[in-house]
Amino acid sequence: MNRIAQTFKKCADENRKALVIFVSAGNPDIATTEKLIVQAAEAGADIVELGVPFSDPMADGPVIQEASMRALKSGTTLIDVIAMAARIRKVSAIPMVLFSYYNVILSYGVEKAAAHLSPEEAQAQLLSGVTTQAQGDFEGARSEFQHLAARADCPQPQKNWAVLNGALASLLLDETTPALESLKKLNGEGLYSSTPDDQPLANFFVEVSRVVSQNKPVPASIRKLYDAKSEAFALLMFGIWDWEAKADFPDAGSLLQAFVGRVDPGHWASQYKPLAEKYLADWKILEPLEKGVEKVESPALAAALLNQLKTARSQIQTGTKISERLDALEKTLKARAAKP
Repeated sequence: MNRIAQTFKKCADENRKALVIFVSAGNPDIATTEKLIVQAAEAGADIVELGVPFSDPMADGPVIQEASMRALKSGTTLIDVIAMAARIRKVSAIPMVLFSYYNVILSYGVEKAAAHLSPEEAQAQLLSGVTTQAQGDFEGARSEFQHLAARADCPQPQKNWAVLNGALASLLLDETTPALESLKKLNGEGLYSSTPDDQPLANFFVEVSRVVSQNKPVPASIRKLYDAKSEAFALLMFGIWDWEAKADFPDAGSLLQAFVGRVDPGHWASQYKPLAEKYLADWKILEPLEKGVEKVESPALAAALLNQLKTARSQIQTGTKISERLDALEKTLKARAAKP
């Protein structure tokens, strides 16, 4: 869910209309416009339309026409407006919409104009997708991540982060195939950069996608290779992969526990901590049942475990994979309980 959709949902939840304001950017100058938008956001504006000045604004009324003329006289250009939006984004989360005649963008060049939206816009879209996913809307999040990764102007590392998060969304939707396909593609593309500053993160993307692309359970021991807080996302990915794709609950539990313990509270991946904790809670429910089934020696003990299993079904939070495992345990227990 992007910023605009989130804002309208918030307004709907509060049973009120959204206050959407229009600003003729550059009237009287860019510096003043920037201050006005920040102050408007602080005063309660929900969304702002950034009016890009145009020399022939025939579709507008006299007020906006005059404002556009003043903005043009101050030297305001399309790129000035985009750069201003990037500065505003550093201090305000207010959703902004670029409002322009197509003539301006066509004259400058559509691809050139789009390129100026990065990396600030790409990072904002990435974080929006992460928030959507952390709130449990996996389908919506996947759509956001796929849209971002497909953008021709999407820079690195946001592009690769979008691919990884999109694959995570597919796993959370119990759709292993698209997750595997996107990670194999990412692995095949190799390092996105060879510069020394980018090397650690470039290697990280290749290694994480390579591990999952092998289409095997990821052993919990791999957590020793990802002990940096900045690499904690890998532990989350591996844990969800083991759980959702391979039904390897013990390794998944260990990996997710490591993620919860290592993720930096200030990193965007920390938004996934409550999600990981849901899986860990389910593992705490499943683990004693697994051990109990291994040790069951009498019909009476099997019957007791069946009652525990029934209670467990009402407590689980993470969906189909653990339900399928409980089905298998129930079948085993019923067979043993039926033995004389």
